[in-house]
Amino acid sequence: MKKVGLIVRSKQELIYKYLEATKSLHRLTGKEIEVLTEFILTYLDLKEKVLDEELLYKLLFSGETRSNIMEKTGVVKSNLSVIEKKFNKIGIFKDGKINKAIIPNIKDGVIDVLFRVKLK
Repeated sequence: MKKVGLIVRSKQELIYKYLEATKSLHRLTGKEIEVLTEFILTYLDLKEKVLDEELLYKLLFSGETRSNIMEKTGVVKSNLSVIEKKFNKIGIFKDGKINKAIIPNIKDGVIDVLFRVKLK
């Protein structure tokens, strides 16, 4: 099995590189990956502080969070709305929640990714 290692400097870069590495599965653009990275970072941060899942998602999709994401990514409100609609359409967001399958499992600052490809 071939192993590839990558060293990054922040949790943000770690999540971005993970989403970039899995791009063939979700087919997001670079800007969409930036936006999703910020949503995932915010989700992980809130998850550490907020026990009530309903409140967590209310905060995640609040106007304040959206403003912070727009500021960090340079996306304007109308473009963020288009990106969020795409996330809903392809199942990244579902029923006012983020699909947990897209959130990487980070342990000790590491994300392990395993691709299995079977030849028929």
